[in-house]
Amino acid sequence: MQKLSGQLLKPRGGGPRASPERGRSSEPGAGALTRDGGRTGPTVRGGKVGTQQQGGLTPSWRVRNPPATVADQRRARVVFDAFARRFADEGAVAVVLGGSWARGEAHRASDIDLWVLGHRYGRRTLLRDGFPVNIERTTERIERRRFRDPRRVGGCVPGWRSALVVHDPHGVAAKLVAEARAFRWSSIAAQCDRWVAEEITGWGEEAVKLVRALGEGQLETAAVQRNLLANRLAVVMAVHHRILWGSENGMWERVGARVGGPWQRAQRSALGASRGGFEASCRAALDLYGLTADAVRETLSDEQAGIVAHVRQVVGSPPRRPLNGRVAFGRSGPTPSSANRTRSPGRSAVLGQ
Repeated sequence: MQKLSGQLLKPRGGGPRASPERGRSSEPGAGALTRDGGRTGPTVRGGKVGTQQQGGLTPSWRVRNPPATVADQRRARVVFDAFARRFADEGAVAVVLGGSWARGEAHRASDIDLWVLGHRYGRRTLLRDGFPVNIERTTERIERRRFRDPRRVGGCVPGWRSALVVHDPHGVAAKLVAEARAFRWSSIAAQCDRWVAEEITGWGEEAVKLVRALGEGQLETAAVQRNLLANRLAVVMAVHHRILWGSENGMWERVGARVGGPWQRAQRSALGASRGGFEASCRAALDLYGLTADAVRETLSDEQAGIVAHVRQVVGSPPRRPLNGRVAFGRSGPTPSSANRTRSPGRSAVLGQ
């Protein structure tokens, strides 16, 4: 059997990494997996280790999927070892562990993300010893293309930065890790601005559909359209603000905290994470679209600005009255002069680099 290069399931060189999902002083499993299946130590957030739940949620949710214990880590290592050796023996170009087990953020029910570099692409999910194992076959070319894809770069680059390479006889995976660590948003700034402009223009259709569904009393359809806007506009803002979000676990909180203000409040309301009824959450989703359009208006062409302005006439503008008891906000929409502005070459500083 071909000898694996590197160590299996070892902690990253930087030691344990803080996680928004972690924080148990009594649970014996915290930190990344080590060579012997041990732990690197408890994860600390804000200088404290504890179990307090956020947003008034009951602690029973955490009991259903607690942080991985040392025993969980050892079991996961056995599962990963078997797959890694199998693919190495079959001639894989590289075998890589990604996701929460590589970052040291795994919970007991977390899946094991296995990336197999070779000459073809495909995905499958298996269940081994209670662990879902996501096997993604990919190629060097596909991964490099993702580094330049605005839609994917926010998750792909951090994923490769934290990946654990366990089989890499030709150094292909190591090069991808190095390229991810050297990534700068400036290298794809023009692509990002074009993508953001296309996305906010395209999502206008879903905003109009939400208004129609509300008018027709189609509550389930309205809920779907609301969720689509609340879900995907965060990605648009992440790319616009050059945020590397890494895992989707906590992505909406991270983007919301970074953007802040009325946009964050509208997102929370649209997602149902703040007080208010169903109609209020739908209104918040429409406000979220308007606020996002305001934020990215300098990326729009004249044609795109016209489309967005039309959508905002249909859906209405973010209200000037307080939302959920907070400060009033909103513009009436892009002015003719703002639609013709040149694109801004710069954005705020990068989060995650």
